[in-house]
Amino acid sequence: MCPRTRRPPRRRPASLTRPTRCARPGRSSLTDPNAAAVAPSGIERAVRAHLGALYGTDTAGWTLLASYPVARALPTMTSPHVLRRPVRTPSGVYVCGDHRDTSSIQGALYSGRRAAEAVLADLGVVRPDPPAGEPQQTV
Repeated sequence: MCPRTRRPPRRRPASLTRPTRCARPGRSSLTDPNAAAVAPSGIERAVRAHLGALYGTDTAGWTLLASYPVARALPTMTSPHVLRRPVRTPSGVYVCGDHRDTSSIQGALYSGRRAAEAVLADLGVVRPDPPAGEPQQTV
């Protein structure tokens, strides 16, 4: 149930699809965290139909490179959800995990980086400027 509307969630095979940067030049790669909600036998057909509607294009010529269903990969993040919880506790313990950032593998990894940077900062270790294009980290 959606906490806001009190209705069941809408099941679209590609509602959160986004392009990724891992494809070879001249190709595109799409990631869809909701695809696991569709039966494996119909996932490709359902995703193609939905992407065709989203992008206003014929997807018949698209090539499926791979499909990696990961059930329960993204837990529910109830609203309101604090996206950046502190990684340094008042008692001086450093913590990280998906409970400190977005509830995802990426959130767990990002909070680990923030915790490591907090430890380095508290030890007085000065990092060089980040590489071009990488944002300055904040703990």
